Amino acid sequence: ECAKNMMEKLEEGSKIYIMNQPSGTACVQREQGFRDTIGDYFNIIGTSDTSGDTATTLPVAEDAITADSGLAGFFCINDMAACAASNRPDIVIYGVDGNPDFMSYVANGSATGSAAQQPSVVGASAVDVALSYLAGETVESEIIVPVELITADNIGDFDISDWQ
Repeated sequence: ECAKNMMEKLEEGSKIYIMNQPSGTACVQREQGFRDTIGDYFNIIGTSDTSGDTATTLPVAEDAITADSGLAGFFCINDMAACAASNRPDIVIYGVDGNPDFMSYVANGSATGSAAQQPSVVGASAVDVALSYLAGETVESEIIVPVELITADNIGDFDISDWQ
């Protein structure tokens, strides 16, 4: 969802930077999904393992911004990493998680959006499937839970007060 929206906002060939976290399986999958979606649409000028830590991410983001004034966007494996880059309003910033702390950046326009799985939906789906299974029904071995891209335009549609 982040990749699709970023492609709508930025021109082909725009320079972007990826803040990743290769130590986490979900993080690797998020990055791969992003890369698969963008293909060669963007010019990825760098990637950094920031371990999802804002204190680590801030200097990396600042260095990336300083090193290339043409930087147009960040894709950050988690929301808190994205917060570090919020001091450049002309740069699109996407995170993943739907973290309540990050939503203030989305609400005020400092960040572009966050792709989120909605833990309450995940939990409700798990309970429904478990009850169906216990009732002897056949259940799917893989359940896809939709991901929502939360932006300033739709943030009011979500209860982000107790997201995680």
